[in-house]
Amino acid sequence: MNWIDTRNRLPIEGNNAYVVSVTRGNYTFKAIAYFAPDTEEWYYSDRGERGDLITDRVNAWIENLGVYIR
Repeated sequence: MNWIDTRNRLPIEGNNAYVVSVTRGNYTFKAIAYFAPDTEEWYYSDRGERGDLITDRVNAWIENLGVYIR
């Protein structure tokens, strides 16, 4: 899988779900998230819909995830 560092590049398309790496304090975890390109903000996925704004650091996202889960 191709992890993309958010400091280098952000997704272009919105309304797509992405697997992201999030850091909260000293704890890093993976989450499903949606990206809003117009505001450059990440939102947690809540049962397949855009949920709460991610206020913690999003470290990276997986590009072309669909290729790997087929």
